[in-house]
This record gives sequence, C-alpha cells and structure tokens, in this order.
Amino acid sequence: MTTSFRQIINKAVQEERLLIVPGAHDALSARLIQRIGFETYFIGGFSAVGARYGVPDLGLKGFGEISAAVRDIMSACDLPVFVDGDDGYGDVKNVVHTVQGYERMGVSAILIEDQQWPKRCGHMVGKKVVPAEVAEAKIKAAISERINPETWILARTDARAVYDLDEAMRRAERYIRAGADGIFVEAPRSVEELERLGRAFDVPQL
Repeated sequence: MTTSFRQIINKAVQEERLLIVPGAHDALSARLIQRIGFETYFIGGFSAVGARYGVPDLGLKGFGEISAAVRDIMSACDLPVFVDGDDGYGDVKNVVHTVQGYERMGVSAILIEDQQWPKRCGHMVGKKVVPAEVAEAKIKAAISERINPETWILARTDARAVYDLDEAMRRAERYIRAGADGIFVEAPRSVEELERLGRAFDVPQL
C-alpha cells in the first residue's frame, strides 16, 4: 500500500520536526525531487500555470487546464502529492468536483483557499476574499464529500493581506472547526506574526 501524505505529516508531527515539501513545476522537477530523497512534494497553481502555459497566476486557467498539468507531473513521480486546489474553481459543488477529481487521479492532499475568483498568487496585490461562511461551507464540503477519508485537506486564508492578522486567525479557527486537517495563513509580514501563528493552532500549518 502506498504511503499517504497524511501518514507522512502525522509522522513528522509525532517526531516534532518540520516536514519539507518541495514544489514541482513540471515532470522533470518532480522526478528530481524523488531522486533526491524527499518524502512528498507539492504542485502549486502558480508554478503549474507559469511553467506549462506561460501565464501569470491570475485565474486565467481553471481545473481542466491545471489538472492536466498535475496529471503529467504525477506520471513522472511515485511520491504522494499535495496539490493546490485554488478556491475549488467555483462554489460548493465545484469544490466537491475538484476534490474528487484530484482524488481519482491519485492526489493525496489538497489545498482549498478563501480567495474570491478570479484568484491570484498569494503575494500579488489586489486580492479579495469571499465571506468566511462561504469559505467555511467549501471546507465542510471538501471534508464530507472526499472519496477517501485518508485525503488530507488544508484550508488557506488570504485575509491577512485583505484585512489583518486577527481576521486571518479568526478565519483559520473557523476552517479548523469545519474539519480542515491543516491551515495556511498566507503571507504573514514578520517573524513575530509567524511565531504568533505557530502558537495559535493545534493542527499542522504550512
């Protein structure tokens, strides 16, 4: 039986160590990641659309195009993969479609974020986030409708840039209560903010 991302990150938590998850932008980089000896890897939306299509991460490509890139990258690497699911490419039903679609491809972990479409790279200006209850419903749907309970779901909030750190942390708490296996507060602005985030939650953080 293939090791899952959940098993790998649970082991890292038990051993109280950081889990280094390198990003692959194409099939060759994924193969090199495996050859070097990493346990798992990540496919981000920014790297996938940039390397495959030569466009910025501004919501120009949807699930069809990005999942095609993910499929090709996965074909070159046997490691469990953690994939950027963006905002799920629509509403709750689209989130379910995205999560299950990736699961059927063999994806082991998926990120879902609270940006408003068209979303953009987390370090670009002009981001907007959906209401917290909308994002919370998406996380609940991803958790309840995933095909395999082993699939690891991470919730990301971009509220730090749109509002402030307090709002980002409130959203993170809501998403954890909704069932998220891990949390990602995007783009903190200082070491002090990182330390505050590190102390705040009892789930793994990106």
